[in-house]
This record gives sequence, C-alpha cells and structure tokens, in this order.
Amino acid sequence: MDGTLTIADDVAPKANRWRRLAVRRGEFLSADAFCRRRAISPAELQRLERRGDAFSLEIIAHKRYYPAVLASVRGVRRLRLDRLCRLLKSIPEESMRLDALTAARIPLGNRSVMRSLSMGVAYRRARWFVEATVREYT
Repeated sequence: MDGTLTIADDVAPKANRWRRLAVRRGEFLSADAFCRRRAISPAELQRLERRGDAFSLEIIAHKRYYPAVLASVRGVRRLRLDRLCRLLKSIPEESMRLDALTAARIPLGNRSVMRSLSMGVAYRRARWFVEATVREYT
C-alpha cells in the first residue's frame, strides 16, 4: 500500500465502536442473555434459529449476537413476529432481515414492521411488505 487512507479505513473503526456501543446499550444480546430474556433453553434457541424464528448477527470479531427486539417486545404477539422472521429467513444477509423488521417504511405509514405487529390491519400490511421484500431478494 502507498500509505493513503481509504474510506473503508475511516469507516471500519467507527462501525466497530458503534457495534460495541449497541451491545452495551442492550440492542444486541448474547445467546445466554437472549435465552434468559425469552425464557427458553439453549436447545430451544437452536430450534428457533433452524426454523428461522430467530437469527443472530456477527457484531464483534466473530461473536454473534441476537437482536434484542426478537427477545422481548411488549404488545407484540410473538407468533406474528416468528412468522415474519420465518418469511425473512430466505434473505441471506441477517442485517437486511433486521432492517426489514425495524426500519420505518412509507408503505406502512412510516411505521416499522415491529410497530405494526399488534394491530390487525397494520399487521396484514406488514406481512404484505415482508413478503414483497423477500420476493425482491429471491
């Protein structure tokens, strides 16, 4: 290398700091913490991952963490969340799955899929949105 810095050289350390901070803030959970919060065993967590009801992301240097929103969401029917996660399983990149669940979307009235899970009509629209997102990636 000729000694010049690239954008990736500048972004990587900031991204790593953000990831560590997100874990400290509780946005991502270790497998043990996820199991405690969802009141399941490690074997059940493995079953959830195989079915697609839960997924993890590599956050810090080969360590996988689970999005906290999949473990404890008040006012959300977990069955609905699990169904949508199963639909999203065919998207290979876990961060895109998380984004599909948590980012506000105009077609959903500037709500996220997660915020739409407790409402009947909004849930049906969220399910439609997730199915369309999956079709886009497959």
